[in-house]
Amino acid sequence: MDKPYLVKTHIKIMYSIYKTIFEKEFLNLSEAEVDSIGHWVKLKKASGEIDNSLKVVVDMLVELNRKIERLEHSLNQNHDKKLEELDFLDEVIFIGFEHFQLQETTNLKVDNLYYGRINLQTYPPREFPVFFRFLENGLCYIERMHERDEKDWASYFRAKERIMIREGKK
Repeated sequence: MDKPYLVKTHIKIMYSIYKTIFEKEFLNLSEAEVDSIGHWVKLKKASGEIDNSLKVVVDMLVELNRKIERLEHSLNQNHDKKLEELDFLDEVIFIGFEHFQLQETTNLKVDNLYYGRINLQTYPPREFPVFFRFLENGLCYIERMHERDEKDWASYFRAKERIMIREGKK
């Protein structure tokens, strides 16, 4: 297997060997991030029920609603957050689009499926769930991740890559 393109980073990850109970947590974490008002507005715009004169007002109301939802979510996050206990804490030292490499691999077995929560520094800060498979030499392949998390992961990867390129030019 060819080694994928990776860039250096330092991200915390907690993980455990896969158990079916993690499927529920994975789904619950995605439901907390669904943009229902945005989806509704897209449908109304596509059907022509919102014309150009109302577009600005609707966009402002949608944005206000999103901010209120984020505020409610961050206030409730500390009270309602009952996440499953995970067995191991490690550090991701390299990332790629579909791969990452862990610093410590003594708890991993080749081809086993694992569930983890990665503490990626995004705005707003959050842990996001991921299913991954251990390949070899600390290298892991991302099996499943939520769509929003994929976008944040790719953005983070590109930002780290730009930093690496800039430092290489010095």
